[in-house]
Amino acid sequence: MAVEGKVTVSHRALMQLAAYVTSHCDGVKALTDKNSGEAISRMFTGKGEKGVYLKNTKQGIELELCVICQYGTDANALCDTVRERITKELADTGFKLKKVAVNICGVEK
Repeated sequence: MAVEGKVTVSHRALMQLAAYVTSHCDGVKALTDKNSGEAISRMFTGKGEKGVYLKNTKQGIELELCVICQYGTDANALCDTVRERITKELADTGFKLKKVAVNICGVEK
């Protein structure tokens, strides 16, 4: 007997997945907000994930990530690695990914 139903994944869950995958890439020290206003907004609304911004378009999901990288890390290689891992993980969920933008917002030792 087949049971019919619908599976819904929230934007927050996708953002959490993107944050988890990004934070586990070699060379990523942390995720960070674009500015202090973003952090304050997230505190009061309880919405969003630090350093992950999601836009849902007709063509697919657009992700923007703001990362702090470890000093000495090749920034281009880091961005490529993050994009590849995010693309692979979200492809496994069945979501159409249009764009992954990785911004290096800082460097730490």
